[in-house]
Amino acid sequence: MNPVCEDIKDLLVGEGVGVFASTKPNEWSIQVGDEPDSPSRTITIYDTPSTADKTFDSDRHFHHSSFQVRVRGKKYLSAHAKCEECRRTLDRYTTKVDGPKVALSFGDMRYDNITMDNEPLPLGQDSKGRFIFVVNGTAFRQRKESSEE
Repeated sequence: MNPVCEDIKDLLVGEGVGVFASTKPNEWSIQVGDEPDSPSRTITIYDTPSTADKTFDSDRHFHHSSFQVRVRGKKYLSAHAKCEECRRTLDRYTTKVDGPKVALSFGDMRYDNITMDNEPLPLGQDSKGRFIFVVNGTAFRQRKESSEE
């Protein structure tokens, strides 16, 4: 089972939000677990503490996996806009009462719901004057049954 940050990275890359581990200054580079000093336009996904896993029947464990998306950029408005794009992209995978359910699969896990907890939150600037924003989320996921694979 992948850490949730790996799957969220794959989702954001697949949706065209950024490029994994790009070093080009004109692209948004998506990183996992460690924010490099460059490029300046960086999206980094971190695993964060979450609630304990729950078992609702004898075989299926539901994982409540929390994560944070941190966006850094040279300009306040562009960093805010990219953080909002990340939030909106991930929020599309929230189960809506009146809409179709979009299920995701990554490896041996099925994602039933991704909930974004906040709007872009400004954290100020780093030592090089680059602006930082974060959004936090929770993914409700479970191991796929062998018949689903």
